[in-house]
Amino acid sequence: LANFAVCEHNKKENAHLEFVKVVKATIDPVVEGVLYYITLEASNLGVPQLWMAKVWVKASTDYIELQDFYHVVENKVMEIKENASSFIDYIANFAVEEYDRETNSDLVFVGVMSVNIKPVFTGKLYYITLEASKLGIIQSYDALVWAK
Repeated sequence: LANFAVCEHNKKENAHLEFVKVVKATIDPVVEGVLYYITLEASNLGVPQLWMAKVWVKASTDYIELQDFYHVVENKVMEIKENASSFIDYIANFAVEEYDRETNSDLVFVGVMSVNIKPVFTGKLYYITLEASKLGIIQSYDALVWAK
């Protein structure tokens, strides 16, 4: 059914996904058959991605219909240690500088505690928990930065 879903999606959207594997599947019996909710991995130009499919199977007639198919954007969480990426530090420092500029404050960037990166169509969203100091007092702050 997962392979069927990928093939149907490719036909409807003129896409070129290649089915890789089923990650998770659940079933929901309904009056006229079964709804399958399938989380699957498909390759898009060689890049593995997660997709969600909803497939209706009408058991009495062997009718199969793809009812929904969409890309699942994963949140990738990584803890930043002392050897933090200079790019993440750059983004976090940028967030502090923008905050200072907009609020006429004088926070000083100290370091990144954690970052949650969410890919979006036109770039990435960085949900950053950082530390900054003001008058020697260090506090944690949350920042959201979008980067292309």
